[in-house]
Amino acid sequence: MANNPMILFLLITIVISSVSATNTSSKTIDILQAIDEMRKANYFTFVMLINMAPPDFIQENITFLMPKDKTLSQTLISQNDVSDFLLQHSIPSPLLFEHLEHFPTGSIIPTSKPDIVLKANNSGRKSFFLNNARIVSPNICTGSGSIICHGIDQVLEPTTLSSDYHNSTLLPVPPHCPNVTIPPFVVADPPPVMSFPPPAEPVRSGSFNNPTPSWTPPMKSGAHSILQLSDAVVAGLMLLMLV
Repeated sequence: MANNPMILFLLITIVISSVSATNTSSKTIDILQAIDEMRKANYFTFVMLINMAPPDFIQENITFLMPKDKTLSQTLISQNDVSDFLLQHSIPSPLLFEHLEHFPTGSIIPTSKPDIVLKANNSGRKSFFLNNARIVSPNICTGSGSIICHGIDQVLEPTTLSSDYHNSTLLPVPPHCPNVTIPPFVVADPPPVMSFPPPAEPVRSGSFNNPTPSWTPPMKSGAHSILQLSDAVVAGLMLLMLV
């Protein structure tokens, strides 16, 4: 019976440990998947730098820019500089190369390290530069969705935001004004079409002395009676001649 409390304590400890391990694995599953993809692409030195960083240093929703092993082997990075190096070689948002292609030349992209930025030079898929480094192996890490990584040909030269303001022109984005309403588009009535009178007929010679009447005046009732009377007289005369 005395061993029962000890056994219960051990069981509780095992359960707590298993829950903690489950939480830890659930938090690091994305970075573990990204590390596996980095290794398959032969970026072993960059994987070593990630493993040298503090356990809670790598967060989700990030894009890593990874120099090749040969380039990193020629770069002196101390233990104290690992975190800064990774911050300068990462973007605090998961960006596929298809997203980066939409950035025009001169665009300023922030890094995970405050005041350190990347300046894009977009000359097409095979000539896309961030500062001095060209992306040579895009979309190496894509499995997790929250951690993206691209291979670059050089170690990034840090560019501060203040110095970049003097060397480049930023295109401001106009702010959204919710209170401004756009008036409705109204089509104006077409202007009135002026109608011209038909051309006048040419005036013939002599038409001023003998104008041609355009209408015949109506016959008066008296003249109509005279015509009827004349017809009656003619008919009477013809009857007398026959007799």
